[in-house]
Amino acid sequence: MAIINGTPFNDNLNGTAGNDVLNGLDGNDVLIGGLGNDQLLGGNGQDALSGDAGNDVLNGGAGIDTMNGGAGDDTYIVDNPFDVVVDPFLEGIDTVQSSVTYSIDRTFIDRLTLTGTAAIDGFGNGLNNTLTGNSATNLLWGLAGNDTLNGGGGTDQLFGGLGNDVLNGGTGADIMNGDAGNDIYIVDHVGDKTVEFFAEDGVDTVQASVTHTLNRSIEHLTLTGSSAINGTGNALDNELTGNSANNVLSGLDGDDFLIGMDGNDQLVGGNGNDDLTGGLGTDLLNGGGGIDTAMYSGLEILTAGFPGATAGVTVNLNLAGAQNTGGAGIDTLVSIENITGSKFNDTLIGNGADNVLFGQFGNDSLLGNAGNDTLLGGEGNDQLIGGSGNDLLVGGIGIDTADYGTATAGVTVYLPIPEAQNTGGAGIDTLVGIENLIGSNFNDSLTGDFGNNVLSGLAGNDTLSGNDGDDVLTGGAGNDTLLGGNGNDVLTGGSGRDQLNGGTGNDRFDYNAVSESPTSTGRDVITGFAGAGTALGDQIDLRDIDANTLVSGNQAFTWKGATPGGAGTLWYTGGVLYGNIDGDSTPEFQIQLVGSPALSVGGAGTDILL
Repeated sequence: MAIINGTPFNDNLNGTAGNDVLNGLDGNDVLIGGLGNDQLLGGNGQDALSGDAGNDVLNGGAGIDTMNGGAGDDTYIVDNPFDVVVDPFLEGIDTVQSSVTYSIDRTFIDRLTLTGTAAIDGFGNGLNNTLTGNSATNLLWGLAGNDTLNGGGGTDQLFGGLGNDVLNGGTGADIMNGDAGNDIYIVDHVGDKTVEFFAEDGVDTVQASVTHTLNRSIEHLTLTGSSAINGTGNALDNELTGNSANNVLSGLDGDDFLIGMDGNDQLVGGNGNDDLTGGLGTDLLNGGGGIDTAMYSGLEILTAGFPGATAGVTVNLNLAGAQNTGGAGIDTLVSIENITGSKFNDTLIGNGADNVLFGQFGNDSLLGNAGNDTLLGGEGNDQLIGGSGNDLLVGGIGIDTADYGTATAGVTVYLPIPEAQNTGGAGIDTLVGIENLIGSNFNDSLTGDFGNNVLSGLAGNDTLSGNDGDDVLTGGAGNDTLLGGNGNDVLTGGSGRDQLNGGTGNDRFDYNAVSESPTSTGRDVITGFAGAGTALGDQIDLRDIDANTLVSGNQAFTWKGATPGGAGTLWYTGGVLYGNIDGDSTPEFQIQLVGSPALSVGGAGTDILL
């Protein structure tokens, strides 16, 4: 390292390959640093400073100086507005520190920092600049490029120019204009003003640590810090995001997205079709005019860092007061038409309006109630209950069920139809991506498609048709007709005198209690049973019935062939299967097999599971 001082005259000073200090003193000096990280001090006079390679500091001193840092990350100290900075293209990250108004336009300088306490200004260039003001009142203008403007102290004016800029006025009431591009405004003073003349100039965001109302042409507002502050939108489609405190977010006009985050927030959508997410805490969600949605999933807004509900939510649009959602705090919903659930197992309940209920992830239960509703299950095994009205039920990914248990009359539902179908007791519905059906408490007709379906009739005299696939058909109460169709099906008639036909395939007729097929006229009738000696191999499953109630536990039946027996015995004669469970001479249940097919009991090919 060399320290080289000049004279009061015009000097030529050359550094070494090390880190040198060259001080020209008076006179019009020429200083060349050479290799290394050098400090070049021109002193008085009109000096020419050349840093060459290395991270150099060039200070021309008094007079109009010319400075060239060369390669490396160089710093230029400017104290005369006519100082000339010459910087090679893409040769490091260079900074000008200026105590006078200065422009780095027509240079390849990246950063400009205003020093001292005078009210001076700074201007950028076409690169991505960082312009920093001092403690006084400054004008900073980024020009082209993606610039970062920091006003510092004082009442500053910041103009971003072209590009995606970040404008931070600092302390004081500042005026900030991002111009074209997607700009970010940092607002920390109630007197700060953000200026955007045209919404078409980009999608802009204000990050405010004080209560703020968006300029008419700015789209997004994010509240920062931990103070209880408020945010208000404009006539555009805004995204308003709260902080961890208690916020009031008002969307006004436009289709807005309001995100409460933590805290006990009040979200008011205003006019337009708004999405409201309270986040955690005790929140008020007021949609206002338009078709509005209460959202409980963070997946829609990952850019805002909102994690969504922490567990499944239960949300009921019929409730006017506060309701405990479970996974997202206690919310009050006003003028909300639609709900989007969380990534967990949710229960979403509509009202008498035309609702859109979206389960998202998890195994969700969606109940539309009255109105022409749209129920979207999303991922997971969902249960969709359209209620009255003409509804669209979309199961999505997973094994999904259309449930007509609330119907006011019997329904007819045919899964192979992708178009709207008149169900009879529950309006005109369209079913997409539905695998399973649950009927009403009346006489229903439920038909599966070509996949594996689960059809449940509930009460009433129902007709269940599995069609193709390995189906599970459960009649429930009533005198039901179950048709398995193609595939290996499981048929459970339930209580009542049921007609069962497995169709083709290896079918299983499942009985869980003797009351499901009592004696005489109450007994079930099985048609098309393919028993011993056939390739299909149907079975009657009695394993859930206790064969002998005189002994504790679930006892298996003993096969007696065609000979009647006592408690725990099973016999078959005249096309009727009999079972005795209590030891008297009278059987407690009977199953009629049309055509009196031969039965083989025991071994791998048994027709009856005892």
